[in-house]
Amino acid sequence: MKINMGEGIDLDAQLVMTGRCCVIGQSGSGKSFLIGVIAEELCKLGLPFLIVDTEGEYHNLKSAFKAIWVSNSQESDIGMDVDYTKLLAESINGNVPIVFDVSDVVDQSGYVYSMLGALYNLEDKMHVPYLVIIEEADKLAPQVLHSGKNMVEEISVRGRKRGIGLLIATQRPANISKNVLSQCSYGFVGKLTIENDISAIDILFNNRQLRDSIVHLSQGEFVPFGIGIDRVVKVKGRSLSHYGSTPKVVAGSFTADLSAIIGRVSSGTYGKGKIADIQAMPKPRAASKSEVPKTISIIKPNFSEDDALAYANRKASRRVVPIIGKRNAEVVESIDTFYYPLRHFRILVPRRNTHEFIERFALVDAEARIANLNNGLKFVKQGIRANAHNISNSQERLLEQLRVAGKSNIEKLEKHSGTKRLGSEIKSLVGLGAVRLSGKYYMLNDGLKLASKQDFKAIEVEGIEPKEIAVMNGASMDSAAKLIFPGCRIYNLGVLYLKMYKITLRRGDRVRVFIIDSISFKDRPELVSKEISDAGTGKSRSKK
Repeated sequence: MKINMGEGIDLDAQLVMTGRCCVIGQSGSGKSFLIGVIAEELCKLGLPFLIVDTEGEYHNLKSAFKAIWVSNSQESDIGMDVDYTKLLAESINGNVPIVFDVSDVVDQSGYVYSMLGALYNLEDKMHVPYLVIIEEADKLAPQVLHSGKNMVEEISVRGRKRGIGLLIATQRPANISKNVLSQCSYGFVGKLTIENDISAIDILFNNRQLRDSIVHLSQGEFVPFGIGIDRVVKVKGRSLSHYGSTPKVVAGSFTADLSAIIGRVSSGTYGKGKIADIQAMPKPRAASKSEVPKTISIIKPNFSEDDALAYANRKASRRVVPIIGKRNAEVVESIDTFYYPLRHFRILVPRRNTHEFIERFALVDAEARIANLNNGLKFVKQGIRANAHNISNSQERLLEQLRVAGKSNIEKLEKHSGTKRLGSEIKSLVGLGAVRLSGKYYMLNDGLKLASKQDFKAIEVEGIEPKEIAVMNGASMDSAAKLIFPGCRIYNLGVLYLKMYKITLRRGDRVRVFIIDSISFKDRPELVSKEISDAGTGKSRSKK
């Protein structure tokens, strides 16, 4: 059984379904187009596969073939909260491909690892040939030092005997896990112009002339390796339209009302998503009933409500004012509990002058402060001293280059990125305060410091009332994190909550309020806004 990819390019189906393949090429090289061709050929042969779609490019397979589209989109067949083991069993038994569209989820790696984990365990019992295709594999399997278990690496190394094949695609081979890349026995390399990436694939080629031709390839042209073809090949056309293709330029005429455009922009009345250059840091607020899940994950408290009551009584006993004939004592009016949100991030920090990353974790509150839970609780402000901004993908890559290099000039940045005219991008980052210029060199302006580990344990609690819990805008926090940890790769792991105690003391018409955290048991008046203080009016206990 053969899979045809173009004239003279016929791959053995057994190799594709159970082997290890990599497709490499910079943006615009035709990498995703090639994967689309392979997916269509597999559908024609009735061979099942799972494609991890990070950009929402492959769900149009459904227009010509039987396929299951899993996504958060209302138009998809199944939502992301489906039982992955049952879904995969149906896919394998029914020879039905799955398009696992994670383009609109925050924690892409979390969903992907869960799906791959379910497949790994299922195939341990079934042993049926099944291919996993992963786009943007450098994001899901980066070169990380001292990392925990990564399911992409696990499948690349140990999945073959279970019948699991792997096809990975990446624009940046220099950044992908060497454990994964070294397992690939065959593949296709499209156009590359960045020196680091070309150096990373040297080990794949014995033919120096073919290796050197990579910088001159046209769109859709690839240099294969491991399949016995020593020439540049051209991939055939797709049966379906390609969602990932670059939009074509079409000549037009200006017919809009210019004054109306100026008015809309000036008044900020554009629709959702049109104006998003600058956003204020999202403030936490009290949750509505619909926003409270059945269970939430909280950081295990070191101090309980009984400790809070004892603390309150001690505070009140020190405020006894003698009045003629009696003693006017301050009383504990109430002790309320509420839960303060902390966004949990996995941070991959590039090592200086290497292609490796160091794995770190961080908890960040809505004021862009990092919560350090080692030896108590401390809140640290770091990163760029600015509100959250939406920065472009090219600016993210520039920040990562500067993180790796330490400092660099424009010429070196352009050479390593393979992109010309970066002056405006770097000046914009200087304007944001993310980058500073020292002489002729640019460097990051942050002083990043992250603990190697966080000393805490998370537990699940249920039965939380809406007034006890605070929420914050997750999308805005993700945007802010790019400048809190500039030049790093950031993965949102969800929200952990910090249990807080709001103590109210009263003497006549005079009231004192204390906000106490359950970790270090310190007063945190600066931690919580009025909105969150108001949230702490759920479960309470008092002693008059």
